[in-house]
Amino acid sequence: MFLSRLELLFGREKIERLQNTKVLIAGLGGVGGICAETLVRSGIGHIGVIDGDWIEESNLNRQILALRSNLGENKTDVFERRAKDINPEIVIDKYPYFLNKETFNRVPIEKYHIVADCIDGLIPKLNLIVKCLEMGIPVIASTGSGFKKNPEMVKTGSIWETRNDPLAYRMRKKLRQWGYGDRDFIVVYSLEHPEKKGETVASFMTVTASFGILLASKVIDLVFNQ
Repeated sequence: MFLSRLELLFGREKIERLQNTKVLIAGLGGVGGICAETLVRSGIGHIGVIDGDWIEESNLNRQILALRSNLGENKTDVFERRAKDINPEIVIDKYPYFLNKETFNRVPIEKYHIVADCIDGLIPKLNLIVKCLEMGIPVIASTGSGFKKNPEMVKTGSIWETRNDPLAYRMRKKLRQWGYGDRDFIVVYSLEHPEKKGETVASFMTVTASFGILLASKVIDLVFNQ
């Protein structure tokens, strides 16, 4: 059985909870791709994925979806094919575009039980998070995994307690400006000082994968504890 080893660990009732849960994942890059595949392999029965990007050669160093055989393909298509090869019974909703003011309303956020935010851009990221907060949908967000080398410094906690993370700092600043300074949600972040060299974001799979696995772990915790 596909989930027999997991059932030995958690029991049948929790496996059924996972299978009946709908999770929306925004972004299928180095963090989001690992998060998404971990959730597939952990028995989540219905996953929505948002990403307008395609597989590029520069993704090969860290993105689990990226192979030379699928260069140029949209990431949501690649993910659907891979997810169904793991679990043919899984339901996949694809939203093959970037979130912006023109596309935001095309995603029925309200149909999902939990949202995992792996978006890089500040405003689309916060728009999604704020919508979840307003709708009462649990959201877990990734902060900045770029320019970092040490996976042992990756943590989870409140958005208000992160350190050494320029993206999280800008998120907090905007949240206060928008009147959400009293709202809280869990993020995955790193205590490591980023080593920024140039404009192109440098990324290392041990770190991005750690972000993605911790995100998936917090999603599963929510499923079990809701």
